[in-house]
Amino acid sequence: MRTVAVAMMVVGLMGPQSIHAKDRTDVEGIDIVVAMDLSGSMEAADVAPNRFLASKAVVGQFIVRRPNDRIGAVIFGREAYTLLPLTTDHETLRNMVSELELGMIDGRGTAIGNALGVSLNRLRSSHAKTKIVILLTDGNSNSGNVSPDQAADFAKTMHVKVYTILMGQSDEAPQQQGTDLFGNPIFRRAPSPINPELLRNMATHTGGEAYRATDRNGLEQSFHSILDRLERSQIEDAGRVYGELFPAFVGPALILLLLELILAVFVFRRFP
Repeated sequence: MRTVAVAMMVVGLMGPQSIHAKDRTDVEGIDIVVAMDLSGSMEAADVAPNRFLASKAVVGQFIVRRPNDRIGAVIFGREAYTLLPLTTDHETLRNMVSELELGMIDGRGTAIGNALGVSLNRLRSSHAKTKIVILLTDGNSNSGNVSPDQAADFAKTMHVKVYTILMGQSDEAPQQQGTDLFGNPIFRRAPSPINPELLRNMATHTGGEAYRATDRNGLEQSFHSILDRLERSQIEDAGRVYGELFPAFVGPALILLLLELILAVFVFRRFP
């Protein structure tokens, strides 16, 4: 009995846990993929502090405001990549978005068609009634092997609405070219082409809307306008429940030790 009790105590002190699915519940929400442009032109500073940093900050706020939605993220430059598939783990998604930096992927092009294609792949297995892609870019597609028109056709076939947000004020914008002797940034105007007609056509073709953000406030309002228009659909969220098994091992172990002591004193007494 003592041996069994000691063994159970050791197992209990190792901190075992039980993992099981909780009852499935319906959560009101929609499935959203946010496609973020990391091309070099997103460094333009016509949207303070620049197009990319402003978009990253607002996307982080957007994730917080949508607790019941499944959200995924795609990043793109010359190619497109999945940052995170659809998930309700918004804390992880926010952390990953906050760690994004220009230069992490090849930014020598803007593959808008590929970005939408990868986003649609993330939504392919979704059963939500409402599925959308929010495409955040400066809107000049010049790379990739899927054209924006082809990708928009795929989205329409899949009943996915594409909401586009154009970042930028004009085809020329101030970009940082270095720093002066005192460490202050030096800005010079450089070509940063935008293409509002392209994004407008993609959104209209899929039943979405096209927005334009010329400053940080306009970017925030664009996200709010998109979400105000969206209907909700029920998605199943099973989740997991973690239970501590420490009491299940330590409790019986203590009982065995007490029983052993009682038996040793009153039943199996030893005599010289």
